[in-house]
Amino acid sequence: MYAEKIPIDSEALGRTVLEIREPSTQADFLSLEAAYRTQHDPRYCVCKLPIEDLEGIHHMEDMGFRFLELQLKLVGRPRERDTSAFPYAFSPVAGEAELAEVLEIAGTTFVADRFTVDPLLSLSDPGVSGRRYQLYVEKSYRMENERLFKLVSRESGKIVGFNTHKYLGADEVLMFIGGVLPTLKTTGLGAIADFFLINDLRKRGVRKFYTHVSARNYPVMNLEIAGLGFKVLQNFAILRKIYP
Repeated sequence: MYAEKIPIDSEALGRTVLEIREPSTQADFLSLEAAYRTQHDPRYCVCKLPIEDLEGIHHMEDMGFRFLELQLKLVGRPRERDTSAFPYAFSPVAGEAELAEVLEIAGTTFVADRFTVDPLLSLSDPGVSGRRYQLYVEKSYRMENERLFKLVSRESGKIVGFNTHKYLGADEVLMFIGGVLPTLKTTGLGAIADFFLINDLRKRGVRKFYTHVSARNYPVMNLEIAGLGFKVLQNFAILRKIYP
């Protein structure tokens, strides 16, 4: 068991964020905690455990961690969809001006993530979740093995949505973050953006898709399982501890 710094979360929060890796009930967590508090002075520490590991979950709760989220890891081989009737274009984000438009969406559209719903974070710093998503989206734009795509309205010429993903191999991807303008979230545009993304990736030879979703996010969970045919591969309990 060891603690690892999460650079983007740390930048968004303005103080060190750590993740407990390889958690174990046999390890001396109190000694580890004393060491990482001395070295990093963290604000936030997260621990991810398989939902079946009740002993491990209860142990971390005894150490002061609190349950925050049930996270589903999904896998699927979604089929291509006919998108010809939709008045949108889908393509990679090109240039800093387009990136800025996407980051504006990323900073305002998410409301179900664990940083937003955590009262100990959102009440003291309401903007932390938006900053965090913007940093992750920008990372996908700049990393060689990640991609950032935009969904553009043919009518207005404006960017109305985006998707990010990472290649795990020649025919496998991990779907990261997808979002649309807050004013269009109830129109089904999120599903349409996923259709465009899946079509594009399948044309590029991708056959296997992975993603993660919070069980709190019912619309996305239902879309990916019932609508796109993803299956649950594993569930995780996400716990966190906040320091003064």
